[in-house]
Amino acid sequence: MDVVLQSTLPHQYHGALERLVYFNRRQRDAEGGIVQAIDQFGNLDISSSAEGLRVIVSQHSDAQCLFALIRRKGRESLAAGLIYLRTSPEELVVLHIAVADPYGRSRRLALHLVMKLLRVVRATAHRLRGVARVSMLYKKGRTCRIGGSAGPLATPGLLSASTTVEMEPADVPVAPAAWSADFDADRTHPALAVA
Repeated sequence: MDVVLQSTLPHQYHGALERLVYFNRRQRDAEGGIVQAIDQFGNLDISSSAEGLRVIVSQHSDAQCLFALIRRKGRESLAAGLIYLRTSPEELVVLHIAVADPYGRSRRLALHLVMKLLRVVRATAHRLRGVARVSMLYKKGRTCRIGGSAGPLATPGLLSASTTVEMEPADVPVAPAAWSADFDADRTHPALAVA
């Protein structure tokens, strides 16, 4: 299984993108954060152009998308998506993260997809002059300092108050935005919501 990352999607993914953004089963777990994002940054809309599909944020035309597609046996399917925005010269903010329902059933796979997307955002931040941190909208105070090593962070309210996300130094030390607080390590984890 290969994970392919790209900033736009071919037009045939319109239905899958609608399900990921608008009909994700885990949205109710992140409802407060979704409402906050819409109030602060605007509605999410699917935009179609000659380059392909992307998700736009109505009040911020400069928001960026990143999609993860899983390639199996020559076929690709949409597995996850992330939307981020440069809100100031010093900061990139991850506005929304979603893992498609079929891929969110496995906690390990969902975490792998989210971390892969977040690593790309962090690498992007490294290349942008002046950016000092990456943060996640719904986890205020959860930031990754670009110039130094922040180490693993506790994820209260996401996994459990005592759980830390173990990561390699190159990984982004922020937690995925919309995990259920009732996670049980013996179960697989449902999809992350758009959050």
